[in-house]
Amino acid sequence: MATNQEIVDQAAIELGKLNEGESLDTTAGGEADQALQAYNDMMEEWRVRDIDLNWFVQDTLTETTPIPTWSRSGVVSNLAVALGATFDIVPSQQVLLKANKGETAIANVVFNQAIEGGQDLSNMNRGEGHYASWDIETDVI
Repeated sequence: MATNQEIVDQAAIELGKLNEGESLDTTAGGEADQALQAYNDMMEEWRVRDIDLNWFVQDTLTETTPIPTWSRSGVVSNLAVALGATFDIVPSQQVLLKANKGETAIANVVFNQAIEGGQDLSNMNRGEGHYASWDIETDVI
């Protein structure tokens, strides 16, 4: 699992703020703290939009980031886009496209996990009309 520092640094690399192997300034109130705040803000915004990865506010760069491993690429790319405003850098079209695809994939997984969570739909009306008693396994049109 990655640390918060690794996530914000990777996002800054995707944005073009850093070169591979570099890290954001970790002094108090420095770039890394600004990036961590942007990370918290982005994840809270996603939670409000029902893209909930069980996020809880992060205040330490050295802590393990609480996101599923499968979501890392999408989170990093979207954080890169969010950091564009923080660092006054326009994200490339490639980063924007990757972020869009990543967010869509994450939203799809979260949605599917919610459905697989055992939603009981037995209270729903079967409907009425021509096909109200139609059985897909035995009936023919």
